[in-house]
Amino acid sequence: MKSIAPPIVIFAAIFILMACDERSSGIPLELHEIMLRNRTDSISMPLWPFDETEMAFLTPNLNVENDIRIAEIVRRQAARIIVPTVPGVSPFAIQRISHLTSFIEHAKLVSEIYFMFDLLRYGYAGYQYFGGDDVFLPLRKSMLEKLEGLPNPLRVSSYLTDILVPPLRDVIADNHFMVHDRRMEAPRYTLFMNEDFVIRNTRNGFMTEVDNSAHKILEITARDGQPIEGILPTLTAQGEFAWTFGLMASVSDFNAREMTVSFEDAITGERHSRTVHLRRIDPLPRRTATLLSQRKIAGVTVLEHTYGFSYAPEVLAEFFYSGDSMRNKSLFVLDLQGHRGGFRSLRHEWLRGYAGEDSVNILALNEFGLVTFTSMELHRVPPDAVQRFVDETEIAPPDWILPTVPPNQIIPNENLVIVLMDNETSSLGEMFVAHLRQLENVLFVGANTRGAIAFTSIVRTVMPYSELDIMFGTTLNLRPNLSQLEGVGFMPDLWVPPGESLERVLRFIERYGLAR
Repeated sequence: MKSIAPPIVIFAAIFILMACDERSSGIPLELHEIMLRNRTDSISMPLWPFDETEMAFLTPNLNVENDIRIAEIVRRQAARIIVPTVPGVSPFAIQRISHLTSFIEHAKLVSEIYFMFDLLRYGYAGYQYFGGDDVFLPLRKSMLEKLEGLPNPLRVSSYLTDILVPPLRDVIADNHFMVHDRRMEAPRYTLFMNEDFVIRNTRNGFMTEVDNSAHKILEITARDGQPIEGILPTLTAQGEFAWTFGLMASVSDFNAREMTVSFEDAITGERHSRTVHLRRIDPLPRRTATLLSQRKIAGVTVLEHTYGFSYAPEVLAEFFYSGDSMRNKSLFVLDLQGHRGGFRSLRHEWLRGYAGEDSVNILALNEFGLVTFTSMELHRVPPDAVQRFVDETEIAPPDWILPTVPPNQIIPNENLVIVLMDNETSSLGEMFVAHLRQLENVLFVGANTRGAIAFTSIVRTVMPYSELDIMFGTTLNLRPNLSQLEGVGFMPDLWVPPGESLERVLRFIERYGLAR
């Protein structure tokens, strides 16, 4: 009679197959496929009717008279504001504090509310995106009605808190939009994980160990019973490419903190379900602002770049040169965790040095791998405005930029670049990520970025009577598939807790012989 291997032997054989990896032959093929699949939205063309969508997001019925009227008000207000200075204190901080205690008559506030909505209609890139006149004009009406029931004159702090902010927050979800110091933030989406299970993708599907036995994962459902994917590619603490239970969800979504998983025992065929609890993976604590920090760890060059604002020329030159110096590195790590913004030119210059002039020209066709619409900037006037007005005000004609689409090509890059990012990589830090997504052989590790990139090209205007400042973007950026960007951001290839991502990446490099 043919002998049959005992269950323990079969069990061991299954896990030997499950644990097989490519320790000596570079990045596992499955991970390569994930990287390529994740890059397709960086170069894919829009699938929707382009002309119709263009008209849907551009404010209709603009006219020269109103353009000139609003541009003149903005110019006059900006010119007359004199901000006191105190050593070591931001002048805008002083302005914000001093204006809140003053009182303003209703008639002036009514005029200012009309001005603000003109400002949004003629300049805010999100005006049509968030509903256009159908949404914003009733919002204006509700503000005016609320004002009638408040004291006259009204304290500016009450005007800000009771009249302006709540209605705008009901409509606008934009991480760059701000009135005074109040942001209209989009809901934050972040990573939830459970690393108690190490999952591997086999010919028979996803397998993991449960109670010392190999199990196949049959189905994952949310608390409400809806099927979800719930499995993400990751690096284990030992640097092995594997999979784990996890998902990206809104911070306020309590249903995301647990899910039900159905298993099948690989030996007995018995099935059962259990609840898997997920923990929220937060970004790194705020780090010291660093334009560039370069170090070697276990023979691997690690560039840390968390900030991009004003620096001395010699420091900027060091950063620009680092791009060129990395061209001969077959492997390096670029740490963009916590990168909250900076000068637009920084990433261009770094990439110019690293990838070459031609590559930067390709990126310039579309900066982010997104479909981009740019509205009129309100401190300018349209090209057909009266020339006398232009001469008198010295306001340059604007660029009404037609929508642009991503270039349908990936930029060659022979080196392996591993980019670390987290949920605090935002704004211009995300634009850096967006550029790098258009290069070959770039592996992104960590969590999704903040999602503060849908509305860019930020302008600031001081309102006529309250002297509250309002900031918003004049450029709208959309994914080619029109999926949500604000608050969601860009996804990594490997989902790893940010506090451990560098350590795990270094072990990953060693495990797969990537630095040889």
